[in-house]
Amino acid sequence: MALRLLTPSPVTRLASVSAFKTEAGITSSTDDARIARILDAASRAFAEFLGWPLPRQRYTETFSGHGRQRLILSARPVDRDSLTAAVDTLTLTLDTDFTVEDAAQGVLHRRAGWLIPSCHPNERGEELIAITYRAGWVLPAQVADFTAAAITAGNWIRPAASQGNPLLMEVTTAGTASGSEPTWPTTAGSTTTSGTATFTARDARELPGDIYEVFLVTASQWFDGALDRQTGIQYEKADGFELGHDFVGLREVQSPLPPFAQSVLESYR
Repeated sequence: MALRLLTPSPVTRLASVSAFKTEAGITSSTDDARIARILDAASRAFAEFLGWPLPRQRYTETFSGHGRQRLILSARPVDRDSLTAAVDTLTLTLDTDFTVEDAAQGVLHRRAGWLIPSCHPNERGEELIAITYRAGWVLPAQVADFTAAAITAGNWIRPAASQGNPLLMEVTTAGTASGSEPTWPTTAGSTTTSGTATFTARDARELPGDIYEVFLVTASQWFDGALDRQTGIQYEKADGFELGHDFVGLREVQSPLPPFAQSVLESYR
């Protein structure tokens, strides 16, 4: 099994410097460079804990043939409409030859089994199964509510809650949106225009709010010096002063993330 990144996300920090400063009540730009480093480090730590990058990106992944009915992709959640699959020289059709059983966990189901033609049912074949897909979350810095203004390609619009639309709209042609918010398409891949901007409906998801909140709290703790404590130490005594740390030392050795952040991320594994 091999995962290869095809199109990286233009944004990799789970929160922007400006968003962090707003949450922390920081108005000075003195610490901007340090904040950026902390946000980058925390973003990497979140990805390492989950086992895959969080930003929405495009991948190709190859697998060996086997007779089981399910494949589990390495990156998630998966954009259902972005999937293409091939077994050796055979191109598979979504919802005819295979289905997305669980987009959140990246599970693909094929009733006939994921077996390449040269394999016997009890053998593993070469890595001739290739899945191309987009997976991950659209980050807060990329998505906003609709406004009649100039808009850049690659940005995202979330439909108004009153529309009840589960899709996100990607700006696929830059331009100036005008008038009131349009009625967005409800079929992934469909397009609409507003002014001179073009939008394409995508089966994509925003970064969950609980992950975003614990990310901000984690980065805030790191900014305040939480990483200066030696890992694994629960109790310190020096020069007549005593200090206890309210965390489980062994868990801190395994991950720099605080227990509350690990608890939230664990539910997405």
